[in-house]
Amino acid sequence: MLEKAEFSKGMYWGVFLLGLIGCIAFMAFGSPWFWTTLPFLFTGLTGALDAM
Repeated sequence: MLEKAEFSKGMYWGVFLLGLIGCIAFMAFGSPWFWTTLPFLFTGLTGALDAM
């Protein structure tokens, strides 16, 4: 049997919150690189909402 690696929703919520904080911080300081935080933001959100 193949076992699927499962992560807790808490970890995904943590990744989402860190991505959100990073994205807001980058936008607050006017960095044009804020979009680099978006993969963490959206991956964390889809994992936390169990949408994958």
